[in-house]
Amino acid sequence: MPKPRFAAERPQRESFQSRGQDEGIRRTRTRDKPDFFSGRSEPRQSKSFDRARRDDRESFTTPARSFPSRDLDPSSRERLTRQPRSDRADRDEDDYSSPISIPYSTAASQFLYGTNPVHAALKSGRRKLYRLHLRSRDTTANSILRMAEKASIPIDRNASQRFLDTISNNRPHNGVVLEVSKLPSPPVLALGKPDRLSGTVPLTLAPQTAEDAAINSALTSLPKPRDRHPLVLLLDGILDEGNLGSLIRTAHFFGADAVAISTATCASLNSSIVAKASSGACEAIRLLALPKPSSFVLDSAKAGWKIFAAVAPDTPSVQGYSGKGEKRKQERISTREIAVVSPLNEGPVLLMLGSEGEGLRANLVGKAHVLLSIERGLVGGVGGGNGDVGVDSLNVSVAAGVLMEAFVRGVAVENGGDISGIDTEGDKEEEGDTLRQVEDGTEQAESRESVGTLGF
Repeated sequence: MPKPRFAAERPQRESFQSRGQDEGIRRTRTRDKPDFFSGRSEPRQSKSFDRARRDDRESFTTPARSFPSRDLDPSSRERLTRQPRSDRADRDEDDYSSPISIPYSTAASQFLYGTNPVHAALKSGRRKLYRLHLRSRDTTANSILRMAEKASIPIDRNASQRFLDTISNNRPHNGVVLEVSKLPSPPVLALGKPDRLSGTVPLTLAPQTAEDAAINSALTSLPKPRDRHPLVLLLDGILDEGNLGSLIRTAHFFGADAVAISTATCASLNSSIVAKASSGACEAIRLLALPKPSSFVLDSAKAGWKIFAAVAPDTPSVQGYSGKGEKRKQERISTREIAVVSPLNEGPVLLMLGSEGEGLRANLVGKAHVLLSIERGLVGGVGGGNGDVGVDSLNVSVAAGVLMEAFVRGVAVENGGDISGIDTEGDKEEEGDTLRQVEDGTEQAESRESVGTLGF
């Protein structure tokens, strides 16, 4: 009688070694050469070999070890005997094993996260408010909750941690997320001449869609400050969302009247990261979108705005154009000079800043009236060594703070430390003020010869 071919028909007492030898002999006998006529290139094996390997795995499987409960400490016994997470009755609501859907009130909705951005959006009322999401275990959002109830917006008081992490892109949200509309930022083609009677600065707007017009309808002009001439900050090439938010925060802190942003070369204003980095300042300051920044600068200069370009000290001067169209040589000054005599005492100012690496584009630098640089302090040695380690520039938001502080300080110095009595219409000052301007002009000429500058 022939020997059985299947592993199930072998005697149970047969050793594993002898069984493997038989299988090896059988596998050798059943292995064929490649069959070139049938197209088969792999050697053929018998089905009994595969079944024998499966039986071997099953027979040599180590049984689960059982631990007597009397030999274990209470913590180990609980760890070994407790049910899986999915079967526990006290399962956490923030389990990440199942998908989650994000409800949007509109297709253009934006989620603001963090205590300061949400509080600023509720307080300013410049956006449309759709829904507030809170985590029930957080107690720091009581004032935000009261403001939301007063605004009569829907409130989700039991939002899970997983839901808040999802809609905030896993960024710090402090248990507070607010769904809002886009930030008002009308497309502007030019700044007009400040109106003396109405106390506003008219804006020349570009065509926009009906949805954008509904959001930007409230921003058609800029209010003119009472203590000085207007100051607008123009940003070009700021691609980092964190830098853009920091610049908006700096501009708001130093009292800029608006921030004009080039839409083609800067990060989007509708980013939640920008709102978070600005710490809510984007909800207070007026933002202008510039589809054509080059023509915006030229047309604003024709309306009487003085254009300043923040550049490095080694940037060469070019043959620029004045507001009336005639050619003129660009002037070069430093922050120390405008801190003594601020240009805001004479007329409206448009300050342009570019990216940290490349700076302003050449077409914008060529349209500036004045090239402005930041003066650098003396670099001394540390511990007797060389103090110059190659750090010769500033972060763009830090540079903006230094420049704008110089403009504001010059306003206060020009008025004897008080900015409440400056004549904003550019009329003649009193005799004492005129004498002080002449003296400041002498100091200004001396400082041009001795002060070094540094760009950012």
